[in-house]
Amino acid sequence: MLTFILVSALLLTVEGQSNGGRQAARPAERPPGPRLLTTAGRYHAYRGESVKLPCAVSNLGRRSVFWLKGDNLQSRELVMQIHGIRRRPVAMRQFLQDVRSGKLSTEGTNLIINNLSAEDIGTYTCTVAWAGQSVTHVLEVTDTESAEKVVMEYFPPSKNTTVAEGSSVTFACRTPGFPQPSVTWYREGAEDQVLQMGPVLQLDEAWRQDAGRYVCATSGGAEQQGTTFTLHVQYVSVRAAEERIEVRTEDRRARLTCYVEGYPAPQVSWYRSTGQIAEGPKHRISAATGQYHLEIEQITPEDLGEYQCYVHNGVSRDLATVTLSAIPGQARVLEAKQTQHPKTYNVTWTVESVVPLRLYIMEYGKVGL
Repeated sequence: MLTFILVSALLLTVEGQSNGGRQAARPAERPPGPRLLTTAGRYHAYRGESVKLPCAVSNLGRRSVFWLKGDNLQSRELVMQIHGIRRRPVAMRQFLQDVRSGKLSTEGTNLIINNLSAEDIGTYTCTVAWAGQSVTHVLEVTDTESAEKVVMEYFPPSKNTTVAEGSSVTFACRTPGFPQPSVTWYREGAEDQVLQMGPVLQLDEAWRQDAGRYVCATSGGAEQQGTTFTLHVQYVSVRAAEERIEVRTEDRRARLTCYVEGYPAPQVSWYRSTGQIAEGPKHRISAATGQYHLEIEQITPEDLGEYQCYVHNGVSRDLATVTLSAIPGQARVLEAKQTQHPKTYNVTWTVESVVPLRLYIMEYGKVGL
């Protein structure tokens, strides 16, 4: 144990001599870089007032903060630069007059805008020249006189829109100023069923049952307002009342019916494989409240087959098919005679039919059984 202690002491002595009696110097730690502490915000003020847009930065050191105005990279303008040590703002040429007049000033790295006007509305970005750190604020300025009354803007301005079925629809009612109103959407006649809260009502797919009137009810400022949007959905729909119709030989007439819906009101035509059917002595075409009829008189074998009820309104189209066939009439026995053979009879009958018959089936039995 004693030997180990002596050896350790000797080693320490040798190391101390090799370093000239000095401790080895440690490398200096790198100071932390700037850190942006402010989060993005929306700022509302009235014309003539002042607003302070914050941009708090820690450990700025010798680096600078840049204030820019504009919504995107292409339109942004550099307003001023604030150096981390001098903290003296350097305004760009187009903003020099605003600095000299006192409209623009700074408080540390914060930007102050005085005597606000509509020209000051926009997006302001504070950028730190370190690792691309930035924060963006939105400034809105409201005219004091108009602030008492919420002036709404509507989309579409006509408050009417027409779309094909399945298309998306957007309605909006908003105000460009402050305060923003509270907006509630509902269908006319169903005020207790709120569809959406906020300035925009979006229907991803509009169907025929969505057609109608939508109310945008707003409250804000000194009064409540509201307006109504009308939605028209273009569509057509057709279905046959009967897809197969059998004509009785005794009648030799048939009535084909299809039910039609659509907006705008569709045009209806009847077709066969030979082309469109026109009104005439053999064909009568009529309509009443969404029902369209084709009546065929004195049916012959050539009249049997498929008929199409075709509808269109310039936007959509549809068709329904009806198949017309015939069944023979009741057989009528003309004569039944017994032949020379006691169990043999000659029977004569007649049947009326639109089409030639290929098969007869006779059933017989003893009378009274």
